[in-house]
Amino acid sequence: MKYLGMQNLINRNEQLYGSGNIPTGGVALPFILIQTRPHATVEVEISEDMQLVHFDFNTTPFE
Repeated sequence: MKYLGMQNLINRNEQLYGSGNIPTGGVALPFILIQTRPHATVEVEISEDMQLVHFDFNTTPFE
């Protein structure tokens, strides 16, 4: 089910960008989707220029 949702999002975005109707606002691609345990602590650092992102999962498994 998660894969299907992701594939639908990719297809929708390809159609939007292919038609020239580039949306304003929202989530820009590329993006990352991560799943981990419900009580995991994840630290995220983003550089001021938004070019670098660091994730620290504190030894919690993720996929």
